[in-house]
Amino acid sequence: MRIQLIFAPSLDKPRFDEWYEGHLPPLGILYLASYLRKTFSGLELKATDGLLQGMQRTYDEIIEFQPDVLGISVYTAVALGSYKLIDRIKRALPQILIVVGGPHPTSLPHDVLNRSHADVVVMGEGEITLSELIGLYLEKGCWNEADLEDIKGIA
Repeated sequence: MRIQLIFAPSLDKPRFDEWYEGHLPPLGILYLASYLRKTFSGLELKATDGLLQGMQRTYDEIIEFQPDVLGISVYTAVALGSYKLIDRIKRALPQILIVVGGPHPTSLPHDVLNRSHADVVVMGEGEITLSELIGLYLEKGCWNEADLEDIKGIA
């Protein structure tokens, strides 16, 4: 199974001098990748810093990697960029399962679901919830609404 975790890009890549001094590695998606690696064997994981890469390079990496599951970490300042990315990816790869988490989806899960083609929103800390979603996918090869009802912390 191929899983790609993305730190969402903004609509327009900020100028180098506007963001770089305070820019840190996207620790949230790296924690998720580490937790999944400990929990499951045989996963092919990729982490992408969309803020650093920009919209087009992030999109290109996803298309090249062809993940089964795409996880996107979103904060409010990049929400519109994430919606655009999600919709572009769903048009190109309609079978992909897109899971969105982070501060913005935790606060406004219905905004994410109403304004993009995301499949699932994870609210709060995502390590356990994402691992439950991945375990379900590995077991059944898909997700359906009945299966998802038993997973806490999602919308």
